[in-house]
Formats: sequence, structure tokens, C-alpha cells
Amino acid sequence: MSERETAGIEKIWDGLSQERLAWAFRAYDRFINSLSDDVRDRFPKGDAQGEAYVVVFGKTQVGKTTLILDLMGLSGRSLIRVSKILRGGREAGKSATSTAMEYRRSNDDQWWFSSGATSIFGAYDDSGMENALGDIREQMFQKRLKADKPFIVWIPNDCFDGDENAGFSVRMLDLPGDHAADAVERKHVQQMAQNYVPNADLILLVGKGDDLSFLKPTSLELPSIEDWQIVPNRFRIVTTYSFTAQSVRDVLEQQKTVGVEFFRKRLLEQIRTFGLKLEDDAAETKRFFPLEFGDSWVNAKQALVTALNPVNTSLKDQLHRDIQASATPNVRLRNAVNVHVTVGKIKESRLKKMDEALNEVKKSQGDVASECKVLTTAWAQAKKQTDAEKEFLVALPYDKLKQQVVNEVVFDVKNLLDKVENLGTNTSHLKSLISQFKSDLKSLFLSAKPTKEKKFWASVQPRLDQHVGKVEEIVDAEFGQLLNKLSDYWRTEYFPSMSDDFSNDKRSMRTHMQNCADSASAWAAKQWQGWAKKRLQQLSDDMESGTAHQNALQNALKEREKTLGRFDSQIKYDEQERSIFVKKMETDESSSRKFVALLEQSYLDELFDRRLRITKASSAAHAFIELLATDQLIHERNKLINTLS
Repeated sequence: MSERETAGIEKIWDGLSQERLAWAFRAYDRFINSLSDDVRDRFPKGDAQGEAYVVVFGKTQVGKTTLILDLMGLSGRSLIRVSKILRGGREAGKSATSTAMEYRRSNDDQWWFSSGATSIFGAYDDSGMENALGDIREQMFQKRLKADKPFIVWIPNDCFDGDENAGFSVRMLDLPGDHAADAVERKHVQQMAQNYVPNADLILLVGKGDDLSFLKPTSLELPSIEDWQIVPNRFRIVTTYSFTAQSVRDVLEQQKTVGVEFFRKRLLEQIRTFGLKLEDDAAETKRFFPLEFGDSWVNAKQALVTALNPVNTSLKDQLHRDIQASATPNVRLRNAVNVHVTVGKIKESRLKKMDEALNEVKKSQGDVASECKVLTTAWAQAKKQTDAEKEFLVALPYDKLKQQVVNEVVFDVKNLLDKVENLGTNTSHLKSLISQFKSDLKSLFLSAKPTKEKKFWASVQPRLDQHVGKVEEIVDAEFGQLLNKLSDYWRTEYFPSMSDDFSNDKRSMRTHMQNCADSASAWAAKQWQGWAKKRLQQLSDDMESGTAHQNALQNALKEREKTLGRFDSQIKYDEQERSIFVKKMETDESSSRKFVALLEQSYLDELFDRRLRITKASSAAHAFIELLATDQLIHERNKLINTLS
């Protein structure tokens, strides 16, 4: 066989070997793409080329970047140097990561920086790298950063412990901290998270050991993270500053020997105490990594480091293995086999949220319906009252009441006048009668009241006693001349047989009494007319106020009825969305058990294609290579099926 033929055969073999699982991933892609978005986003697809990667996610200033560097094997002596440069000139205490970053180990002792696509920006010394990262942050603040892919930073080789082959072979993306203080950064975090979180093979949720609020749903608002317990095998929970807390030192004083499982269980208990409910599979201790690294660990007391370094190292080693294992092809395929479990969790979780939201809307609708009943009753009562007031005012115009007062408020003093005829012939008798008449007239004034339209006049509450002084003025003015005349008599006894003075004075007496009665009744009538006018004005004002209140109630009722209509529409929409979601999940549940069948069909298609290629091989050697590759295919299929079953 010639060298050319040998090279061709080797090339064919290499190609067939590299594609030994291509048939399985073709089935995987077809299967995942057949599922709904709700389910599809829970399964990793890698980057645009399908390459596996891990995302590190959490609040700002919890040590995400330091965690990555520590796992990569960065030496303790280089931590301060590298951290300062990666901060890009930003002061300590603020987020150092401005956009999605991927850190790698350089082959030389220089910094290298890439856009994450194809162009290399070039090599830098420490100052140049710091300035370049600072420029990236400035571009983001000014909304000039067009970063739809992570930036890649190669850290100088001399910053690491161990040989150049140590460290990760898995890509790890450091996302900017969620809930960033800057609005531009928050928006950028959202965009990058939407692009990279759903497709990651593994997601590290990182938070401080003394602040477990980072695991609450309200703190995990980004897609595919807020309900991380649905697919917990895609997540690892990492706490930083886990061993330098005083509570840990207290534990060590009580228990001299503590291991990895102790701290994992302790973290789980703290999470539950914090009020977060964990599902059974999410609560498996293997998913939790309480760690300590960076400055806090370097500066920790030697006794603490000596006691807990084995635990810390063991946990980091396990996390390292989990990260490496997440990027293996079989992990994605194994997850696909268990899609039905994920579908069931998604269905249960989403339906619970949907039902809670629907019940909340229905409760609000019920509250508004109750308000509508109250408003309807209040409006009916207000209308009844204003209608009655209006009817009352129409039936009793002022002119009618005014004339009624004139007709009814008239003082009848006939019996008082009759007393004049029985007077004795002494002037003192006349003076006494005048005094008595004043008292009687005041009584008539105080008791004067219209008798018709009792309902109206009953609502008028006059203070007649405040005006009784007017009666005294009327009497005094009317009888003043007569009293002066009586005082001028040189004797007090009348002699009717000798003079007409007695008869004349009695006649004057009657005239003055009648005049007083007429004036007092006119004054009383005037007061009643004024009170009637005020009462009518009050009733009119009450009617206007009542009408305004009635209109306000009616407008409020209309608004509540509109709200009821919106609630009706919302409930119909939510119920329709629920129905659509249930049907979608039923379809996914039906599809979720077909992966193995799709896998087998893809395998048979590949096997059939290989057989055709063997029969059409250009040479016996080529056919033999194809046959060996087919045998390898059968071996890989059997190994894969045994792994997945």
C-alpha cells in the first residue's frame, strides 16, 4: 500500500473515530428540538458550535472570579496581582466582572486577550491588560459595548502552581453579578444570562456562607435559574467564606473532628432554617460545596487552616471532578433519557404558579364584586334620598310656605281684649292688664308655629326665645303714650259718671292690644319665613351634595365594573394559557419517553449507511477500515445503551 493510500486510510479512520457518537447527538438534537421551549431550555446545548461550558453565577462581590481562578490552580502569591488586573482599574468593593469572561491559562508569561470570536486583540503586560479591561467596562457604561460572546483572558503561566497541563479543560464563564447597582450593567447581565445560562452544561450558584438569600426565588430572577430545583443535577451550590465564620470556630471547639459530609449537612440545615424549601433530589448533599479560598483563607489562623484544609481541598477536588464530568457527552445523553422526570417537575411547578396567580385574580375579582354590591346598595340609598329631597322641594316652593306662614302665624287676642271690659275703674288696673298682656303676647309668640306641612316644619328648629325681646319692644312702644297719660292723671280713680276718660282709655287699650298682636304676629311670621327659606336652601344644598355623592358612587361603580371586566378577561386568558400549557406538557410527556427509540433509529440509520459505504468502498483496505469503524460503532452503541439504562 502506497504512502498516499496509507495517509488516506488514516484520515478516514480518524474521521470515523471522531464521529463515533455523532449519530447519538443527531438523535439528541432532534429529540430536544421536538420539545417545548419550557423543557428545551433545561437541557444544555453548548455554545454555537455545541461546545460544553460551565457558568458561574451569583451576586456581586461573593468571590465568583476568585473561585474560578482557585479551581484553575492560581497560586496564592499571584492572587492579589491577578485580582487587581482583572478589576480593570475599578476600586475594591465593586464588581470586577463587567461582562461575560472566560479565563484560561496562557502558554507563556504574558497576558492575552480575545474578543471571544476569532480575532486576537494581542498580548499585554500587567498594565496593558488592566487598561484593556478598564476600557471594556467604560464601553459598557457608555452603551458602546457590542459583546454578544464572552471575552477570553489568558492569564500568564507563571501565576499558576503546578505544570502547564494542570487546570481545566472545560470552559468556565464568569458572568457579571446579578442585581448589579448600575442599570446599564443590570441590562447587560440580563442579556448575557439569557444567551448563556440556558445552554450551560453546569451552573454554579455562588453566594456567601453568611447570606443564603441568594438561593431564594426572588434572588434568582434570570431564565433557567429561578426554578433551579427542576433540574438540580445541572446545578451546584457553592458558598464562599464558609469556614472563617465564628460559628465554625465554635463548632471546632466542640467537635475536634469534622468532615466533608458534616459541613454539607450543616449548610443544608442552614438553608432550611433560612426558609427555603428544598425538594428531595435538590437536597442531595453532593450538590453543595461550602468552600473557603482567596485572601480570607490565606489570612486565616493556622489552627483553623490545619483543621479544615483537608475538608476544603476535598470539596474543591470534588467540584473540579463534577465540572469536568459535566462536559462529557454521556451526561447530555443521560439527561435526555430522564426528560419525563423534568417534564413532570416543570408541569407541577408551573401549574402551581399558574393556579396561585389564577386564584389571586379570582380572589381580587371576588373582592371587587363585593365592592360592587356595596356600591350598588349605597348608590340606591343615595338615589332614594336625593329623589325624596327633590320631590319634597318641588312640592314645597318658598312662595307656598311664605303664604302659609302669613295665613297661620296670626295671634288671636280676642280673649285678651275681652278682659278690657271687666277692668276696674282704677288706673292701676289698666297698668296691670298691660303688664299681663305683655306676658300673654310673649307666650303667644313663643308658641306660634305653622300647622300644615308638619314634616317640613318639624325639621325647622327655630330659637324663638332669642327673639322674644322684640315682643317687649313692640308692647313698650305701643303702650308708651297711654302709660304716660295714665301717669299724668292727678288721681288714680276714674269717675265714669263725670268723665269719658275711662271709656276712652279702654278703647285705646283695645286698639293698642290689637296693634301689638298684629305687629308681633307679623314679626313672628317674618322669622318663620326666614327659617323656612334657610331650611329650603339647606335641603337644596343637601340634594346637590347627595346628587354629587350619588354620581360619585355611580362612577366608582362603573370603574369597579370595568375592573371586573378586566378580571374576567384576565381569568379567561389565564385559563386558556393554562389549558395550552397542559396540552403542551402532555405532548412533551408523550415525547419524553421516545429518546431511546430515536437513539436506536439513529443508530440503525448510521449502521445502514456504514454498510452501504462498505459495499461501495474503493478498495479492500478502505472497506476493512469501514468495517472496523462499524465494529467500533456497535461497541459505542452497546456501551452507551448500558450506561443510559
